[in-house]
Amino acid sequence: MPKKRNSNAKEVAKLVVLIAIVVGAVLSVNIGLQVAMGTPIPVVVVTSGSMRPTLEVGDVCIIQRVASDQYVVGNHDNRTGDIIVFDATGIYPGPDPVIHRIINGTYDHVTNHTWFLTQGDNNLYSDNFGHGAFPGGWVEDTRVYGKVISTIPWIGNIFLFLKGGGVWLVVVILAIIIVAVIYQETSKVEKKFRETVNSDST
Repeated sequence: MPKKRNSNAKEVAKLVVLIAIVVGAVLSVNIGLQVAMGTPIPVVVVTSGSMRPTLEVGDVCIIQRVASDQYVVGNHDNRTGDIIVFDATGIYPGPDPVIHRIINGTYDHVTNHTWFLTQGDNNLYSDNFGHGAFPGGWVEDTRVYGKVISTIPWIGNIFLFLKGGGVWLVVVILAIIIVAVIYQETSKVEKKFRETVNSDST
């Protein structure tokens, strides 16, 4: 029966290598995007409805960093201006970056930084982040990861599903697949073994 064990080990090894290749490819693409887009967060998933109907929950946003004076200030009523992604850690509840539109901007000659006032397209009022931000809820350019240059609809819902605990379902499914593959290969080996034994006995 050593052939059976070797076959099982080979199948498991193949699956491990395949998973490693996929993970490596994802990491490589992410690093490549970080370099190309000039930002540590080149891809962001929309997690709330504050930007509806422009952006829906589950949309994937591609982010590119530009110089602070290159961001376009717009208007909430006609939905113009750049949509930016910024770090709201310490000034806004929740771990996720905020994805809102720039409705105003100002340059602070004291700090030599540009500050932006933002608002979600689906929100009635501009953002007011309180402490840690410029008076009135303005966000410093050092917190900005970049602007949205492209979107991919819906696909981010897969990430949200996994983030919400669905990852365990995926783990269970993968485990079932691995067991099924091993069982299938084991059955093949046992069948060949029986055939060999029967042919030898005759």
